[in-house]
Amino acid sequence: MLLVTSTSGVTGITFPACDRHKVLLLSAGTWTISQSSEAPSDNGFTKSMKYDCTTADSSLGANDYLQHYYRIEGHDLQDVRKGTSEAKPLILSFWVKTNKTGTYNVELIDQDNSRLCTFGYTVANTSWNKYTIVFPADTTGAFNDDNGVSLDIGFWLAAGSTYTSGSNQNSFGSFVQGNRAPGNVNLADSTSNEWYITGIQLEIDHTGTGVPTEFEHRAYGEELARCERYYEVHYQSTGTASMYSTGDSTIKFAHTWYYHQCKRANPTVTIINSGAFHQSSGGALTLTGIFTSKNHVMFYSNSSQFRLLGNSQVALIQSESEL
Repeated sequence: MLLVTSTSGVTGITFPACDRHKVLLLSAGTWTISQSSEAPSDNGFTKSMKYDCTTADSSLGANDYLQHYYRIEGHDLQDVRKGTSEAKPLILSFWVKTNKTGTYNVELIDQDNSRLCTFGYTVANTSWNKYTIVFPADTTGAFNDDNGVSLDIGFWLAAGSTYTSGSNQNSFGSFVQGNRAPGNVNLADSTSNEWYITGIQLEIDHTGTGVPTEFEHRAYGEELARCERYYEVHYQSTGTASMYSTGDSTIKFAHTWYYHQCKRANPTVTIINSGAFHQSSGGALTLTGIFTSKNHVMFYSNSSQFRLLGNSQVALIQSESEL
């Protein structure tokens, strides 16, 4: 939970606060999602991700839901050996603190083969608690060895009857909606409700004991590099030239920004406050095209310089390749 933005008024799917963690939300209240310094510090944690309900929904519709979500690409899952006779069980461990006690559910979804495994866990008090769940090995359906999403981790916080009508599916099997969140609390039922999570770790149970290893605290720079595989921002401030290039002024100039990290896939590139960019002479800058790759983005324009002019101007170039 080291890398952070803060998002208020969340009512739908977004990447709000920390380290590529995602919110899935449909008509289950309104939320402020943020990084918090509330954490189980005696276990080495200094940050958590906080859900704060700002508009309640005490009567969920059948298809309403709220989930904390994380997606993993296939390249990172090959050692699980899923779909083979040597498939390995997975241990999920995490820390949660909330004022809303009761039953919660967590699921693993095999997106490559449409298979599901779910478990419930009980929050019995309002303190920080560590939870450990062992997901059994699955000898059916291998994970694709590619850069697409293969496995989802979903923490249920609110669920309509579509997702609660069945029972927990404690081994991998065909995807059944009603088995995803049986008996789950409705965290959205009061604006007094808060939910914190940190220390999420998914690992192979190499020993077969079901006991998780100590949490792997990574250096800030390592965590940043991992996140920049999926999302990166180039910040441009007043008066600085961001990119230079040569070209034929009768045709176009090319301006290249090389990413810090190679992206997962060709990203979506967006310029925020693009009207702030000008030629060095102060004339209007006309963008005539954008070329994207996993390693860089190239802008075509009518000027050899790509610059911000004027007082207190800021523009961002964001490159997104999220799962």
